Amino acid sequence: MKTFNVKTSRAGSALLTTMIVVITVSTLIASAVMVSSNTAYVNKRLTDRIRAKLIAEAGANKAYSILATNWDARLNDNAFPQTEFGAGRFDCSVVPVSTNRAVIYSTAHCGVAISDVILDIKNYGGSEPDDDSGTSETVTIGGEELDAYDFAILTGAALSWSGTGVFTGSKIHSNSSLSLGGNGNVNADASSHVSISVSGSAQLNGDATAPSLSGTSKISGTKTTAAVPEVPLPAIDLAAYFTEANNHGMVYSGPVTINNGDARTTPAGGILWINGDLTIPANVNVTGCFIATGKVQFNGNQTKYAGYPALVSRDGEVSIQAQAVVHGLVYTATGEVKFAGGGTLYGSIIATGGLQKTGNSGVIAYADSTPVPPVTDGSGSGSGSNPTDNIGVSAWQK
Repeated sequence: MKTFNVKTSRAGSALLTTMIVVITVSTLIASAVMVSSNTAYVNKRLTDRIRAKLIAEAGANKAYSILATNWDARLNDNAFPQTEFGAGRFDCSVVPVSTNRAVIYSTAHCGVAISDVILDIKNYGGSEPDDDSGTSETVTIGGEELDAYDFAILTGAALSWSGTGVFTGSKIHSNSSLSLGGNGNVNADASSHVSISVSGSAQLNGDATAPSLSGTSKISGTKTTAAVPEVPLPAIDLAAYFTEANNHGMVYSGPVTINNGDARTTPAGGILWINGDLTIPANVNVTGCFIATGKVQFNGNQTKYAGYPALVSRDGEVSIQAQAVVHGLVYTATGEVKFAGGGTLYGSIIATGGLQKTGNSGVIAYADSTPVPPVTDGSGSGSGSNPTDNIGVSAWQK
């Protein structure tokens, strides 16, 4: 007769259970060690990438400072040796493009990370003619010779005016369509390369000239249906503004938000340059020229400085909202201008990407805002005579 040993069976089960527990715990520990190792590796790579970018920018700044004091160094490769910096190194090369233009390439290594920075450099004291100073060609509209700064509003794309609000003074022009709607009153002469339309309760209290006109009963002045030339938009050379801001330590990486109490509300030298987006909230008081390569969101109160523009976006848009107050030129090199809320502009708008005026924005009153660029001797003084060499950054490519 067979017998069954209960104690032996139970011992075997306990051993099996113990082995399963040990294997499970060992697997969890191994997984935790692996995750921890991966996290550490990822964090190190991220840290190295950030450091590499900063080291590359340091190299570019070093190369720029050499060229700023010795333009001929662009022809000497030995002037830009590989340099250990922080936890890594940078290696810069300068490629001459012409007698007054060059490109800086800065490559940085930190750990396993590599980062590049590219700067376009221009010698504004060089001998080549400069065709991008921001001056404006004239055109004839309605028998008048006009340039870009004779207009309170000038757009390369559509100009759309809606909501309420009042516009006073000078002229408005669009190289595309121009439409007025809502309850706004525009007390100015208007012209368009394409068409002008007035609808709703809007009123154009001035002359209108365009190839196509509609809503003529709402136009109080002379109505002329005729071809209208495009008005050339000035390509304001922002390099001099960057150089002046850089000379005063007023160049920052964005996004940047400025509040009352921040020293940048009154930037040294009158110019603040942001590589990225800039936000100035409501009730923040600022004085100067504020330039961003990205978007400018302005809801504060701005006072003009010297002959500089008020708000500039190089690659993005300018949005003016709330009860903002702006004095001077609002300029976008590529994007549009959005004007809303109950704010006031005393100056002019040049918007390559068009204008959207909406909401209850209060007043746009024209004032001649032809920009007067800074004259810098490279010392940060912002004044003095032009030297033979005047080196500036014309573009930050990467």
